Amino acid sequence: MSKILVINQGQTDNIGDQAIESVLVNFLRGQGFEVAQAPYEERVEDRWSWSVDPKNIVPRIAMRIPRLMDHENRKRITNILGSVGRIDAAVIGGGELLASHWGFNSAFVSWVHALEETGIPVFVTGVSGDLIGGISSRRYGDALRTCEYVSVRDHATETQLRQICGLRVDYAPDVVFSYAKVHPTQDSASKRVQSMCVPVAYDTRRFRDLNLHDEDEYIGYLAKQFLVRKSGLPVTVTSTIMGDKAYPEHVAEALSARYGIEAHARTGVDLADFVQALRHTDYIVSARMHACILGLVYGCEINPIPYREKLAVFRNEYGTRESVEEVVEASYAGLLRLAEALSRRGV
Repeated sequence: MSKILVINQGQTDNIGDQAIESVLVNFLRGQGFEVAQAPYEERVEDRWSWSVDPKNIVPRIAMRIPRLMDHENRKRITNILGSVGRIDAAVIGGGELLASHWGFNSAFVSWVHALEETGIPVFVTGVSGDLIGGISSRRYGDALRTCEYVSVRDHATETQLRQICGLRVDYAPDVVFSYAKVHPTQDSASKRVQSMCVPVAYDTRRFRDLNLHDEDEYIGYLAKQFLVRKSGLPVTVTSTIMGDKAYPEHVAEALSARYGIEAHARTGVDLADFVQALRHTDYIVSARMHACILGLVYGCEINPIPYREKLAVFRNEYGTRESVEEVVEASYAGLLRLAEALSRRGV
């Protein structure tokens, strides 16, 4: 049995990251592979944190020294590869792993070069990013050109990789659209007894484009999304970050006290609990993309809060539950193409 190392940021308290990793790991196991897992990036720059440096100036400087970051990443990657034993191929994916973030840049380059030096082929699947040119994009391009297979989850990343890095890549919608196909259930249809709100904390810079100038306007915006529907369903305010408790509680209290909406907070939910809650949810207002994706997969009407470009694009492309089946099939076809690429390589 061939052994695949899945390299992903899924070992965090972010339910979206967990869902990505769960899809990749369980899909590959379903294809007959043995699977090991490793974290894509760890904050190696924190090795230079000092108690006398409360603003982390030294780590932030370290992040901008590629050779230093690569050296520290290579040390951790060497330790990981030594602990997992024999592997036949590595899969890096999905999510925003090709970001201009210097930590992610060093992690990707270091993983690819370390695996290449040991003769392990690298397959990249379902990724996206914000390549802005310069040394970061050149480093991504050089590393990506050595990979056996590359697929992206959005057309913006596809265009950037073609224009900036000169690469032609495969495209398929986010792997989380395949969640229910990889995790099939025999459950009967559940009664839709609630709406759901998945906010992010208010920040002036984040919400400037929505003309929301303070938190009161933001809470009012959220309230309006439920009031105009007049569904009468209670609203569960939650988060896809398992440790995020205070802000959902704050939003639920504000929706109830200021706007008379029957709202309560449910915090600390894990991926399984979140998916189960979606089976009973009719309508979601969310600032988190993977909450929207999972909502569509489980039959909810979604209303993405377009405070980031990716959510605005997502709302335009996947805004209705009526169109989700075709997207799910396209996402799963992307996973099958990954399996075919592994097979062509003899893995």
